[in-house]
Amino acid sequence: MKMEAGRPSYFVVKDTDGKRYGEYSLSSLTVPLPINTNLWAYLVKKLSDEIALVNRQQKVDN
Repeated sequence: MKMEAGRPSYFVVKDTDGKRYGEYSLSSLTVPLPINTNLWAYLVKKLSDEIALVNRQQKVDN
């Protein structure tokens, strides 16, 4: 059984030289996960941190 829910996020996987290794569009909740669980958790945390940073910057600018 496959389940998807939530807003999709788009990720591009690159190395430190900028070489692309793949791209993914994943919903917030996808069962079963199509990628490694640890990678998924890392990407969600990074995305959440970036959103929080942008929100804080917007509050300072207003």
